[in-house]
Amino acid sequence: MADSLFDGLLKNITQFVTGRQYTPMTRGEIAERLDLPKDHLSILSRILKRLRNEKVLVLEDGRYVGPQVRQTLIQGTLSVHPRGFGFVQLDGSHSPSDDIFIPKTSLYHAVHGDRVEVEIVNKKADKDSSKGPEGKVVAILERARSHVAGTVSGYIAKEELFTVFVPILGAKTDVQLSAPTEVELKIGDRVIIEVQEWAEGDVPILTRFVEKIGTIDDPSIDIQAAVEEFGLHDNFSQEVLAE
Repeated sequence: MADSLFDGLLKNITQFVTGRQYTPMTRGEIAERLDLPKDHLSILSRILKRLRNEKVLVLEDGRYVGPQVRQTLIQGTLSVHPRGFGFVQLDGSHSPSDDIFIPKTSLYHAVHGDRVEVEIVNKKADKDSSKGPEGKVVAILERARSHVAGTVSGYIAKEELFTVFVPILGAKTDVQLSAPTEVELKIGDRVIIEVQEWAEGDVPILTRFVEKIGTIDDPSIDIQAAVEEFGLHDNFSQEVLAE
């Protein structure tokens, strides 16, 4: 019975991940798309491991990438706008017209300056169009920064962890901060934190405390907070920051 279940799921999952409509997904996303019950998740893990060993799938930053996608992936450096969306400048390209537009929902935890791998989802409409192609980040090849800034948003008492809203990562990204011993934090504090482990898939981003820069109720630190949160040090002089 167990063998027949494994073989049946193996066939269905292989057909799914090698199909033309498949895009890189986490294990949880695959299970959701295939409507698998929870007691089949361990079998799914075995199947995904087997497909990786057989080179059918490649695991990149928590997502399982199929062969049909890897043939169309491109690499470049991400620039993120304060409004949340981004553009990827392709390796070796110096023309803005070649940049790939990345919607806010398709950044996949990538931040400004990261070197990323991108899948094109919508090509340029026509040669006269001013709008370039649209893509989504499927893997982060190299991180540009180890520190981020955000606002303490909650506390998990049983684990002694704070949750932090980091603007450049978006509200849906789970960022956790180990409770520091050197300072007492509370909800609304603005902090600089060091990333200890970047997330893969649905796993929270783990961080440690570096510095408290103020509170969300103090408008006098809005500029400094924005500089730290969005990595805008090159855009402001020390005199402006001091004010």
